[in-house]
Amino acid sequence: MGHANSSLISPLTRTSLNQTANSTQNGIVRLEEKLLRLQLQSATGKRLIRGSDDPIATGRINSFRVSLDRIELFKRSVETITSHLELADSSLGGINDQILEAKNIGSNVLNTNQVGISSSELSTQISQILNQSVSMANTKTGRTFLFAGKFLERKPFELLTDSVLFTGDSTSVNLKVDSSSTLGVTASPSDSLNVLSGVLKGENSGGNEIDLNPVVASMTSVTQLNASKGIIKGTLRFSAVSQVDVSLVDIEDVGDLIALINKKATSIGVTASINASKNGLTISKSGGGALKITDLDDGKTAKSIGIYNATATATPITGLDIDPILSIHTQLKDLNGGIGISLSGFVITNSTTSETFQSTITGLASTSTIGGLMEKINSSDAQVFTRFNSKGTGIDIYSRLSGARLAVTENSGTTASNLGLLYNATTLKRMKLKDLNAGYGFTTIEGDDIKFTLKNGSTVQVDVDDTKTMRGLIDLINQNSNLVASAPSSGNLVVRDLTSGSGTFSITNIGNSFAATELGIEKSVTGTGTLTVTGSTISFVGVEVENLFTGMLKLKKAVENSDQSLIRVSVKQLSESSTRLTTARSIIGWNLRATTFLKDKFDQEELRLGENKSLSEDVNLSEVLSEFQLTQVILQSALATTARILQFNLFNFL
Repeated sequence: MGHANSSLISPLTRTSLNQTANSTQNGIVRLEEKLLRLQLQSATGKRLIRGSDDPIATGRINSFRVSLDRIELFKRSVETITSHLELADSSLGGINDQILEAKNIGSNVLNTNQVGISSSELSTQISQILNQSVSMANTKTGRTFLFAGKFLERKPFELLTDSVLFTGDSTSVNLKVDSSSTLGVTASPSDSLNVLSGVLKGENSGGNEIDLNPVVASMTSVTQLNASKGIIKGTLRFSAVSQVDVSLVDIEDVGDLIALINKKATSIGVTASINASKNGLTISKSGGGALKITDLDDGKTAKSIGIYNATATATPITGLDIDPILSIHTQLKDLNGGIGISLSGFVITNSTTSETFQSTITGLASTSTIGGLMEKINSSDAQVFTRFNSKGTGIDIYSRLSGARLAVTENSGTTASNLGLLYNATTLKRMKLKDLNAGYGFTTIEGDDIKFTLKNGSTVQVDVDDTKTMRGLIDLINQNSNLVASAPSSGNLVVRDLTSGSGTFSITNIGNSFAATELGIEKSVTGTGTLTVTGSTISFVGVEVENLFTGMLKLKKAVENSDQSLIRVSVKQLSESSTRLTTARSIIGWNLRATTFLKDKFDQEELRLGENKSLSEDVNLSEVLSEFQLTQVILQSALATTARILQFNLFNFL
């Protein structure tokens, strides 16, 4: 008679009954374990019950799980970004509608289409539009304000008496959307609402970003050197009679650099120090012998520190300027090559028609730091903040108030001038045209605005709209070799006719432009030789935040005062704000397209990883159930066979 699993039955030899029982029992245990495993696999759908079942497969499955978890995190980020950007786009669209409504009011007033509506009624309408715009700029989802920058839970805009205060941050907040990329979850208030346009930039006399030229000090970080490019942390080689290599891998600042050279190179008498000009290093050698300074393996470390010296020459060797930028730890005495700046301080004024926010920055000492000065400005009552310029060589001051004019004046000394922050008659060339003429800018037309008739009968015409600053206007005039324009320190424009002979030099407006009149140069001069037209003083009332809130506040004031010129200025500013919002919304649109692409990409990747994970982890349920049934039959047969075997005794074999 055959058996379902003959391997369970010991050969019928003279084997002890105990051995037979143990052998059959072990077989049954193995079948029960297999049956249990198959039950668990069918219940869980998983091939591996324990990691030890297949360590290699377990590692592969864990890798898939980590990847899937990461994708799930990225998908949640994309969903958050999408919802935030869609709401931001909707809010900006609503704000743009308000801008167009305000602009229409101004345009209708200019075109006398508001017959029967009083100025107070128009002012009320504009106030309502302004309130609605501020409310939309404070849009939030959950606890996150969309236009607050990194201060996500801080309400960014507050409507004051006749200004709008921005208390947020200018940046956008980004979330990771893959292992190496991020995408903005909020719209930048700087790009969309132009909150950083009211800035007093630290500039030199040439109109470029000022370089406060800090000295090289022991605490100067090596990352600040070479205009923030830093140094190459390789190995220096000092060669005299013998040579020494100095590795700079672990240095953090100039003090570390000097100390390391002085420690490692002392065996050949080499020492380092800050040079007399305080803009680099001096390398000396005891006894003044010749020294060669190179790099190990032809690196560029010595050049990045300004002490490369390929041919042995007599010491001391004075290094090149390694051009450090500012840090919050730079002391005021270390500016301007160690000359320092005036410590008298300056006055910051941020003023509207009815309110003045002003602070006097004082209490400066030679050991005060740039960081300390910036903190004084940021914590002042002038509603401003300051930060380093784009090159890290100076500071700029930004207004937080839309509808106000920001200016800086001296506090008896020259601190503001030293920092390049003084905007007055002496610095007329650096000013924007729209900030001049009491803040009205200049009334221009399409095409040329000013006509210069020279005494030889020739004419020159200039389009003021081709430039934005007084410096640009002067350069535009000076493109003609017979004209020389300048802006002396008296705060006016001067134009000279260089043509020969005698006659009349005149400057007039073209068409409906009033640019020549408002620039104070609508004049004529008769004579011989060089003729000069000296313009009247051009007023400057400070810089302003050039955005929709300022435009609406101006329009409200202009309507109340029936000021046609200011209405034109405000309508133009609102048009520019609308264009800016349209651009910002197009950027949001591109980002939303990116989120759609990323979502599709993650869905596909999730599907691929899920399939691979399933192949390694999941069981074929039909196969498991079939094997379960077969194992169950085998186990039942084994139990029956074992029962019969265990009934045998010695008499069965006699």
